[in-house]
Amino acid sequence: MKAIFFFLIFSIINSAQTISNTRLETIVKLLVSNSPEISKYVSSDEFEISNRFGISYEGIDNKFFIANEFPKIDRSIKYNYKIESVDDDDYSLLTISISAKNTSKEYYLKDSSIISKPFFYSRDWKTKESEHFKFFISDEKLFNHYSINQLESFITKMFDVLKFSKDQINLIKQKKIYYYLCKDENEIQKVTGFATRGMYILAQDYVVTTYNTHYHELEHFLINFKLKRLPLYTHPFLQEGLAVAFGGRGGLTVNTILETGIFIIESGFADYTELLNRNNFLNTDASISYPVSGLYTDFLIKQIGVDGFIGLYKKYSASNNLSKIDVIDKSLLPSDEKWKSFVNSLSNSNPIKLAENIDLNNFEPIIKNDSFEIYSNDEEYFPDL
Repeated sequence: MKAIFFFLIFSIINSAQTISNTRLETIVKLLVSNSPEISKYVSSDEFEISNRFGISYEGIDNKFFIANEFPKIDRSIKYNYKIESVDDDDYSLLTISISAKNTSKEYYLKDSSIISKPFFYSRDWKTKESEHFKFFISDEKLFNHYSINQLESFITKMFDVLKFSKDQINLIKQKKIYYYLCKDENEIQKVTGFATRGMYILAQDYVVTTYNTHYHELEHFLINFKLKRLPLYTHPFLQEGLAVAFGGRGGLTVNTILETGIFIIESGFADYTELLNRNNFLNTDASISYPVSGLYTDFLIKQIGVDGFIGLYKKYSASNNLSKIDVIDKSLLPSDEKWKSFVNSLSNSNPIKLAENIDLNNFEPIIKNDSFEIYSNDEEYFPDL
């Protein structure tokens, strides 16, 4: 076995710590080298939580550190680290920096073992449980039983849509979906490390959100749980299309997003074929790409069924060599005639209409884009071109 050496380690310890220098230096070396051995230094409780559903990703040794791991680096790389107490002596924050890579990572520790940011920040939050969920609630005033019932109804519906087995359903009942409800966008950025309204954290299978009912992120979890063993990346046209088709987006309902998709297609602002290219999708404003991909996914599943869609989803997923999922082969999809017929069948009932002599001060903007804006008053939708 080759030895790996790292140089120029600076250790700064502020305040009293329960962790020994030897253990700390071992943790740092294993983190920087992204060694599978680092799992031995993760909190046993949270490590078990992270693996409770048996979801794993091809080519990923350390699931717990997905999105917070160091990239592959030269064996002689220089780095430094510091550790400081936070809250009390049971918790500490470890920061590792590699100046040559202009990168820095933070890791929380409890009693000398690594924990996730959601685990740390939710330590004093209220918890509630339902049939399939365990809720971590920052502010109880922002949550209610109606939201729980809505989430349970959604999950039950998706069990049927995605054809979950009894064993799969029972496992979710037993292990629970962990749902972290943050009070605002500032708090969720602290909890996740990202500026977002909500996200599904692959590392621990947590849904962290500012929305009481974030179906979109739940859909990301459900498809990964369905597949169990999968590549880390999926073409976003299929990945986000599925989440939009059944979960809406950004607090907007499925119907609102899909109706927006119809308007975008009919107005010529975008066509689904452009978004089959992965880079095009990623470079297109989400207010266009998400409604269109959601609408097309709704159509696609109605044409080829859930099993056919999942087969396509797996075909256009990869952990390495993302070039092989750059473009979805259009010949694998239903004909354009069927697509146009589907759009036409929905267009007459589409409530989105052009605004003429309308006082938009009485409407709330729900989608803003450089090309158009859509306003709603809960009864009608008007695009402002």
